[in-house]
Amino acid sequence: MKNLKIFIIYNACISGDVHYLPNSLRVLDWCGYPFQSFPPNFRPKQLGVLNMPRSRIKQLGEGLKHLTKLTSLNFEGSQFLIEIPDLSSSPNLRYLNANGCTSLVEVHPSVGYLDKLLVLDFSYCCELTKFPNKVRLKSLNFFGLYGCIKLESFPEIVDKMESLNELNLERSAIKDLPASIGHLIGLESLNLRGSAIKELPSFVGNLTVLNTLFLDGSAIEELPSSIGNLTAVTTLTLEGCENLANLPQSIYGLQNIRHITLGQCPKLVTLPLNAESLPLEVRTNANNPHDDGWVMYFEECNVSNFDSLENFCWWSMLIRINLSKSNFVSLPVCISKCVNLLYLDLTGCKRLVEILVQLPVSILEIYMADCISLERFSTLSKILEDGDMQDISYMDLSNCHRLGLDVSKMAKIVLNNEVTYLSFFYIINMHTLHILLILYYVRCTHD
Repeated sequence: MKNLKIFIIYNACISGDVHYLPNSLRVLDWCGYPFQSFPPNFRPKQLGVLNMPRSRIKQLGEGLKHLTKLTSLNFEGSQFLIEIPDLSSSPNLRYLNANGCTSLVEVHPSVGYLDKLLVLDFSYCCELTKFPNKVRLKSLNFFGLYGCIKLESFPEIVDKMESLNELNLERSAIKDLPASIGHLIGLESLNLRGSAIKELPSFVGNLTVLNTLFLDGSAIEELPSSIGNLTAVTTLTLEGCENLANLPQSIYGLQNIRHITLGQCPKLVTLPLNAESLPLEVRTNANNPHDDGWVMYFEECNVSNFDSLENFCWWSMLIRINLSKSNFVSLPVCISKCVNLLYLDLTGCKRLVEILVQLPVSILEIYMADCISLERFSTLSKILEDGDMQDISYMDLSNCHRLGLDVSKMAKIVLNNEVTYLSFFYIINMHTLHILLILYYVRCTHD
């Protein structure tokens, strides 16, 4: 076996110790390697690929030194590995995966200067506390520190890293991002979900090609005004940010957002007042709609000036709005300006008393279950008056017992609107006097 170049072993049951591995190896692929270290004389200078997922290895020792041809290093799921050693002698390394190495504590500073590295993944390394203070990884595409719940600092970025397109710090203990985050000028996805980060540096505005920004469930308290520079962002999630108290006026200028979540932010009680300072071409961007429209999730909304949402330059292009469990008494007037709205969810808005604005004629589905205080609904009144369901195909009024709905008249209207499928469920509970009404139908299509 002295000249063996490729050694692949899977699903093998081996007992005892390993005393010898050929130094001629170029590929060592051993899933579940059962030993805690390499043989003492293992010096594979020609090794290019070392693939040892779910191994029992604890320390890499001297065996990885001087591996100038090493391109791929995979220890995914190796739960006993405690450190990544000096890799400065492996300048050709392109792939380093230690995902799920739950005992890993330390990563050598040399890892931060591997110029050819494309993938660097330390996700789920829940004991990791020592990581390079500085990185200059000019070829890196993916950088993952997901679930590193003991890692509190993020490294300084020494120079521009134009190739990095995804940075995942979800559920990490990282508290701050350095100003040098602005060097990640090619970044397309930044995931800070559930992280300990309280604020973003103003230099985040340099990430002009950023497409998705995930902040939901994080410790974020406010967003910098430079957020308005992120004109390429299509997805912004802030749901469940319990400390978020303010949004900058510049957020109204995010022209290309198609999906935004702001729900369950109890401290967010006011919105920026106006967007007059934004350029006219930004405020009128709705003339260039996306094919799939815009979506807003704002569950448990507590804001007092909800109508300020129409300052979003794409407000009229929304096709779906979720305001379930929100606290307003009357549906905000700005909803009537969503002329492309298809789906409106008001489920569980228990303080909602009236919907006086006429809903957009484009609407297809309305969810209003458990709006227990609702007394007036102008669109429904118009339906009963005109005998025309318009294009509404689904309406859930479960437990809206204060509406005093004429059920028999509603049923006739449904039947007279060329309905091919009808599910009609009407329950009167004499104990609670709650009325459950669910009407669902599909309009006929004709040749």
